[in-house]
Amino acid sequence: MGTKTYFLVLGMMAFVLFGLVMPPDSLQMIVQAQTEKSSETEAEKLLELGNQQVDKSQYRESLQSFQKALELYRAIKDREGEAFALSGLGRNYNSWGQYQKAISSYQQALGISKEISDRTVEATSLNGLGEAYDNLGQYQKSIDFHQQSLIVFKQVGNRVGEADALNGLADVHESLGLYQKTLGFYEQSLVIRRQIGDRVGEAYSLNGLGYIYDSLEQYAKSIELNEQSLVIRKRIGDLKGQGNSFYTLGSTYSSLEQYQKAIGFYEQSLETFKKIGDLNGVVYALNGLGYAYGSLEKHTESIDFLQQSLAISKQIGDRYSEGYSLEHLGFAFSNLKQTELAILFYKQAVNVHESIRKDIRQLPKEVQKSYLATVEGSYRQLADLLLKQDRIFEAQQVLDLLKVQELSDYLRTVRGNDETEKGLSLQTPEQTIIALAIELNNLQQKDRDNKLSASERQRLSQLVQSEQNQKKQFNAFLNNSEVQKLIEELRRTEKQTIDPANLQALRKDILTQSPNAVMLYPLVLADRLELILITAKTPPIRRTIKLIPIHKSVTTLL
Repeated sequence: MGTKTYFLVLGMMAFVLFGLVMPPDSLQMIVQAQTEKSSETEAEKLLELGNQQVDKSQYRESLQSFQKALELYRAIKDREGEAFALSGLGRNYNSWGQYQKAISSYQQALGISKEISDRTVEATSLNGLGEAYDNLGQYQKSIDFHQQSLIVFKQVGNRVGEADALNGLADVHESLGLYQKTLGFYEQSLVIRRQIGDRVGEAYSLNGLGYIYDSLEQYAKSIELNEQSLVIRKRIGDLKGQGNSFYTLGSTYSSLEQYQKAIGFYEQSLETFKKIGDLNGVVYALNGLGYAYGSLEKHTESIDFLQQSLAISKQIGDRYSEGYSLEHLGFAFSNLKQTELAILFYKQAVNVHESIRKDIRQLPKEVQKSYLATVEGSYRQLADLLLKQDRIFEAQQVLDLLKVQELSDYLRTVRGNDETEKGLSLQTPEQTIIALAIELNNLQQKDRDNKLSASERQRLSQLVQSEQNQKKQFNAFLNNSEVQKLIEELRRTEKQTIDPANLQALRKDILTQSPNAVMLYPLVLADRLELILITAKTPPIRRTIKLIPIHKSVTTLL
């Protein structure tokens, strides 16, 4: 017999033996207290189990543990326990790409933590929100939440939390291309991890440092750090961590142009992330494979991986990965000489990048410039393709987007993002192709869920020409007669078909103020120099100057 039950029986016997009168509701109160204590104990065990399951990348099992714990805590009105369970759910959702659900859980936990003055749960929730918004490409919000989290963790002396917040700040600054700041955050985190013996966190910081050294072209150091992180993660059984280390090694070998070796690591990464159900990891691994196969000029395979990556990144709201998937698809179709499709994907990539630029307008200008530097290659590639097709107005709009940051430093009245935040204009056939692609994606999702009606199944068959293999459906869709007709329409009408009034936002701002001024857009490309001259009263003037290579790294004007 348990100790608490033993004393309960003794108490009841005392009332009987000594003739004491027990109030009518006393026994009910005692039983209720025992029930609540039992529920609290069970909930605590479920919380501990849930965290252990997240550590082992058992996300579905962890979800059930946290949800059961939450139900128990709510039943006994334990607000502190409820906050812990909600925080655990947020951690779980963040770990496998359910970012909106993570935000909802963390916001609820944050509200309760402030209500009951629990600073640890408050800091944990703030940090979790920072992670979710980073993955959604909302970097300003992410930085704000991580910084608040770091302050609270320091105030309460929570060293693990402090290191977690530093890692979060490192991650978001890496996304913005601020690599030196990122190194500083990771190095601070690594010191703390080693001081407190946190092996999981140590491996995370080593992996993060390895990724940054890859970006800084210090490849040997990157490989060394990532191999160290992989050894630790294998030793402690951290599957998600192993997937991250495999991915980063793939990225580094891809940077070294050792694409077959990169593919091997990306495949291990993809297999690991699929095994644990980490959608965010799956997106990154697929994107890496798409890039590597494209670099080997295996464009069919590349397009297949990138289309899968694009579909999942849209599903989970990861704008960072979505932009790069679109950019790499543009690169693949450009190499296949399918210029209209390449332009379409590059335009979408630029529009995603612009949506992120809009969100970080309140951050310091050097941060905005740093982010633009990480993505401007897609703008230049797009402008190059548009100029080759003699689509000058559209090329000018792309160059406008690149000039906004530079011009706003000198001309305070430039409206910049107020005019350009809508991104690039799409021609009617391009809009229709995108609408068809969205329809295809929705039908494929219903098909995976076995929810297709007879008419929807027939429509899916029309879009993919009866192709049953989902991996091949995207290429079948692009070869669909409906899509090919739209591409042909673009080819026939691609020159100067867009209303110039919609494409010259900066012209209105600057040349209206200075009617005698001119705007010169130089675009230096590998084989030529493109010049576009804009005046207040005339259409754009384009001139092309060919460049003759005289050395591997030197060119001269013809």
